[in-house]
Amino acid sequence: MDETEKAVHLLPCKIDFDGRSEVKEFFFSTVAVDSSASSSASTLEADFRGRHLRGQKIPLGSPHCSCQTVTLEEKMGSFDRLKGPSAAAERVELNDHGEETDFSILAKSSVGKKVVTTKNHPSLVYWNHDANPSETDDVPQLFHLMELNAALHS
Repeated sequence: MDETEKAVHLLPCKIDFDGRSEVKEFFFSTVAVDSSASSSASTLEADFRGRHLRGQKIPLGSPHCSCQTVTLEEKMGSFDRLKGPSAAAERVELNDHGEETDFSILAKSSVGKKVVTTKNHPSLVYWNHDANPSETDDVPQLFHLMELNAALHS
């Protein structure tokens, strides 16, 4: 599994499916680095359901940005169910340094159930329709804002 497959992918669409699919075969097989892109960061290209996408990888957990994303799994009796970002967290426990602990998250739908961290993701890849990724896109701007916030409050 390469670094692009380990990243979280932010697609410019809504997907109303929460089951298993052959992502490695049908999506990751189309991801390629665009060597003709003029930006300093490498641009990725892929196709998703007939739509051409152009993306860029943003590292998470760097010294400038203390954000991380994780995959949570909710343990329910004899079967496991992946917990997506739609779970509204009511409380996240932080340690003395302001970092999240081993995810003691209580979501409205998971009271009395155990929610555990299953994966840490090293990066996020955001995708645009056809347009080259740039520093003026919403996602890089958000990360720059978080870096500024960290610098102001440190």
